[in-house]
Amino acid sequence: MCQAPPSKRAKTDSHSKGVSSRRDGSGTNHQYQNDDLPEGCQDGNAWHRVFIPSVAHWAGGDVEPWGPDDSDLRETMQEMWDHIYRGQIQHEISRSGAVMKVAKQRLMEWRGEFGVAACSILTVFFAQDADFLDPVTRVDFSKAMLKQNRFIFRDNSGLIPKNWMGMWRSSFILQTFVSHLNFTFGRVEIPALNAKKSSTRAAFALAVTAVYHTLQLVVNGNMTFEIIQESRGKRKGAKTDDGDVWMPIIAKGEQYSFSKPIWGGMTLKFMGPISALSDDDFATIVEEAQQYAKISKNVGNSRTTTSVAPDEDDIFADLFAFR
Repeated sequence: MCQAPPSKRAKTDSHSKGVSSRRDGSGTNHQYQNDDLPEGCQDGNAWHRVFIPSVAHWAGGDVEPWGPDDSDLRETMQEMWDHIYRGQIQHEISRSGAVMKVAKQRLMEWRGEFGVAACSILTVFFAQDADFLDPVTRVDFSKAMLKQNRFIFRDNSGLIPKNWMGMWRSSFILQTFVSHLNFTFGRVEIPALNAKKSSTRAAFALAVTAVYHTLQLVVNGNMTFEIIQESRGKRKGAKTDDGDVWMPIIAKGEQYSFSKPIWGGMTLKFMGPISALSDDDFATIVEEAQQYAKISKNVGNSRTTTSVAPDEDDIFADLFAFR
């Protein structure tokens, strides 16, 4: 059984008292840490459990998926700060200060978790079927899923792409998207930001791209697996019914990472048809994804024959016809 992995948001360790605070925005060339945040903002875990999830929720809305620019981010975070801390902790956020810099670090982690989730989910999927012990079978399957964007469809059997249904509803994508829902749990609505227009389309585009990225790693031989037989310990990885543990191994190098320089363009290609979805259609997709956060489901229905359909001139144009 496969379910989306829980959020693995990094925790910032306490640092020695000898480190001087940079809350005033000085020390631009230094790495800011939680100790540098305004005094009191972390009380009751408000920063970690409320402020940062609210920022990530906004960043996952109708904005550039790998953005936004610092000016928009600063203005938005100021509105959030004033609402969440309600005058108890007055602070003017600067573009070079600790609040801005630490929040951007957390947003990098938020985006990175899409890649972690996609990798984990595909690993579990392969570990469930003995056929995938063969690396060639894994490559063939991944190629078939990428062909004509087959991986985005829930019902993708057969060789005719126009007959595939459940667009944007494949279990791979929905479970990867759950990483965003987990990360933003605890967020609050900010009245000044017009919550009615709040969306998660940018986050969804990142989830789709992360799955594409992971499948491409397998195809190119840059994601392999170490299979540790009959492991009875608490070793991390995808465990089979026989107790074997699958550990994904991704080639080292920036070119293999899930990052804007490598995957920004592809994310925007997916963002186009995702943005074109009606509010009702997108709401049903989000609702379906939320079920994965509550109930463990099998991703096995994503598997189809590895036969591929012929190329088309533009494999993204057809994605605007929701079905």
